[in-house]
Amino acid sequence: MSWSIVSGAGVRQQTLLKDARVRLWLTDGSEVVWKEASQDTDGRSMTFVSDQLTLKIVIVYAPNGRPPNTVTLLPLVFSKGSGVSLRDLRMADGAQVLGFGPDSRVFVEGDQGRSPAEIRPLPAQGRVRSWWHTILTRTGNRTFLAGFISNVVGQNTFDMVRNGQNTDITITSGFRSLRVPALQDGYPLDALYLSWGSDPDIMLAQYAAGTRVFTEVMDPAPGFAPWATPTGWSSARDSGTSVSLADILSAVHAGSNGVFKGSGIRVIQLENGYQTNFGDWDINGKFPQGHKSLVRDTIHKGGYKAALWLAPFVVSPQSRVAREHPEYLLKGVDGKAHAMNSATLGGSYYCLDISLPEVRDWLKSLFRKISVEWGYDFV
Repeated sequence: MSWSIVSGAGVRQQTLLKDARVRLWLTDGSEVVWKEASQDTDGRSMTFVSDQLTLKIVIVYAPNGRPPNTVTLLPLVFSKGSGVSLRDLRMADGAQVLGFGPDSRVFVEGDQGRSPAEIRPLPAQGRVRSWWHTILTRTGNRTFLAGFISNVVGQNTFDMVRNGQNTDITITSGFRSLRVPALQDGYPLDALYLSWGSDPDIMLAQYAAGTRVFTEVMDPAPGFAPWATPTGWSSARDSGTSVSLADILSAVHAGSNGVFKGSGIRVIQLENGYQTNFGDWDINGKFPQGHKSLVRDTIHKGGYKAALWLAPFVVSPQSRVAREHPEYLLKGVDGKAHAMNSATLGGSYYCLDISLPEVRDWLKSLFRKISVEWGYDFV
């Protein structure tokens, strides 16, 4: 079964998206075979039934005052028996976004903070991937926005390929291995927001409002007290891996008496470049006073909270932990420590095997040292 989105009625009826297939894979790599597929008569939900589970996609239409051609898709999984383990869900596999062809531009979001986020022409060939959300625009003030209201359960992507006068889009929630128990009311996955309009700025504001409502309603645990998002200075953006004590002192001074004064900056964050090795998160010779003194006598004394960046699962081959505890490292099928090449970090690294209880204990000890002994407020 495939689904489409149609706007208007009669002579004004216009198809916006068509031939969206719903596909689901289990963790073992097998694709779920739908035995039944149906849509409610009021158009408020779609239901897909297999031997292992039932997938119900609830359709929420935008209320008055919101962009007119806007829907939110809420997937619910009803497992049978003892539950299932999911790898990927595609609520729209190979769907056609009509009317976005050669003159279209696309907003692409990367998967993490160092990834580029940019607006660029939609290429004639090749796939374009955006994480979490994306926007297509074209001449004539036409805009299509797609984004996930939450990114809690899966890693969510949009893959786009130009197809003549249209654009094919595949929307995927990747879970790797998500165990879904059998729940009477269903197990909710990340909700998908789709909108068509003319003004991308207004549409983005509406999308942001939807994500904010979800966060306020769904995320806080009982007794959770929201607090203002902290503002701060990060050594990664200013000094890179060459960060030194002089850079931290300069940032503290700029916040107290210099260019940052009155900016509301509350946090000084020390990032990559301070450590002796990945895996050994002790401070190096550029900070002779050590972590504890840096936090207490420089950052806290200057009136700021202290934050520390680390990549807790990454281990340098020359690190102390790699030498003293080779059994902590993730092994390949050959039984040897499995090295990975990281373009972001630069170089080849091992990875901790967090399936081992002793590795988890080691990590707990590390974070306890960072927060209690060294005194950092954020990690």
